[in-house]
Amino acid sequence: MAGLFDDEVVTMYLRNLVFRLSPDYLEGYYSINFRALELKCPLDNGKHQNDFNLQYSAKTATMRHFDILPAELRNAVFLELDIQNLTTLRAVNRYTRSMVDAHPQYHAIITYAPRVLRAVLSVGVAQHITCAVLFTSLCTSRCVKCGDFGPYMYLLTGSRVCYFCMTEEDEFLPFKPMHARLAFGLDTATLSSLPRMKILAGRYPGRGNGARTSLIDSQTAREAGITLHSSAHMMDQYAESNRAGAQADYQDRLTEYQRTLKGKKPPPSCAQQLS
Repeated sequence: MAGLFDDEVVTMYLRNLVFRLSPDYLEGYYSINFRALELKCPLDNGKHQNDFNLQYSAKTATMRHFDILPAELRNAVFLELDIQNLTTLRAVNRYTRSMVDAHPQYHAIITYAPRVLRAVLSVGVAQHITCAVLFTSLCTSRCVKCGDFGPYMYLLTGSRVCYFCMTEEDEFLPFKPMHARLAFGLDTATLSSLPRMKILAGRYPGRGNGARTSLIDSQTAREAGITLHSSAHMMDQYAESNRAGAQADYQDRLTEYQRTLKGKKPPPSCAQQLS
């Protein structure tokens, strides 16, 4: 127990969050259950007929200023919007839905990769990934880290990754908020401002049905810690003092708990209960 907060032990514990499975099992355990995702996150793209003759109705008159912009400039603006804002814009009225659906990059995403769109919306990272970033990631087949074939997407940043980088590289090892606070000395305000994704309920190997929790990108958390403490050296010193304080607090609570158990009769064993 004394080494609970040692760097090696913490690293081993965090590594247990990543399941090293063979590629044969990835479809069922490592990736999102897309069948369940289709039921929980239905998309209405393609279910409504876009009629541009209706764009000048009274309900859409306030959006006619978009017609002043050239099509190229309008597409450039939409390209820099995040996926969440584009989804919200589609819900305003039929005119905005027609404009977003006609956007070339967004149309390509919803046509050829609707699962990815559902995933980023469901895990809560859509407001941090722009249409340009998602489209660029989908148009490449290479891992952003090593350049090998990358069949997976790291949802916290919208990057393409290969199996080995996803399971072995610390860069793609997300932290729980409490671990990020300890590792990088983050305060509550900084921690709450970081992009995070929520874990979807489902079956996870060795973890039953899995509990709802959130994860933070380790690289983003580290950069935020460096900015907060002015340098990497100052951040490491502050984080080390925090870990030492947390370890001392844990030892105090453990000593107090052991003290309360003194003099109490231990519970009977199974053999004693059956005799």
